[in-house]
Amino acid sequence: FIKLLTFLTMVGLSFAPIGITGQVLMFATTLTVFMVSEIKWKHFFSTLKLAVFMWVILSLIFTFTYTSGDYYFMIGNTPVSVYSVHLTLHTTLRIWTILLAGTVFTKTTSDGDIAWAFTTLIYPLKLVRIPVERIGTTLSMALNFIPQITYDLKEITKAQRSRRINSSKSKIVCWLKGIITIFTPLFVLIFKRALTTSNAMTIGGYDLDIKKTKYKKHKFTFR
Repeated sequence: FIKLLTFLTMVGLSFAPIGITGQVLMFATTLTVFMVSEIKWKHFFSTLKLAVFMWVILSLIFTFTYTSGDYYFMIGNTPVSVYSVHLTLHTTLRIWTILLAGTVFTKTTSDGDIAWAFTTLIYPLKLVRIPVERIGTTLSMALNFIPQITYDLKEITKAQRSRRINSSKSKIVCWLKGIITIFTPLFVLIFKRALTTSNAMTIGGYDLDIKKTKYKKHKFTFR
């Protein structure tokens, strides 16, 4: 629960007007926590790839949006303004900080604990008759299915490539055909697995309206 609150606080501070210096300090703090957590560096480079992708997209948007004021150089007839460059770097650093903090949170917390923390966070909504337990159960099941879906996606991609259906071709039409041939069987497997899980829960007498028992209790104590 504390991890979830910390992560949400980091997200909130990332969009607060703390300036580039404050954002750099937040990123340095998040990176330090990442290193202390002993998470594999491949996850760091995964967030880096997403950050670079967002930098490219934001550069294109901000360069053609903010053209007034001082500029560094010209791209054709379009000036690359100082403000657009600084805004792009600042926004990219915000996104990278959030991605890195989210990676630390998800890789150091079990799926069950994430669902429990989220359910505890939104528990006051139960006063207005929002089904908090159902939301928590749905989230927990969704998180448990993510690794299996990732595995299925890799296996289907390998199977399609062995049939010479390559989804990584540069041509758009071939790429779209490859995507369709991958995601169609993936969605079929997802719905089949959901139906199997639903039938198993029904046969087991699972009832969402009955008060749930806890596998383990979370208590705050002083050491």
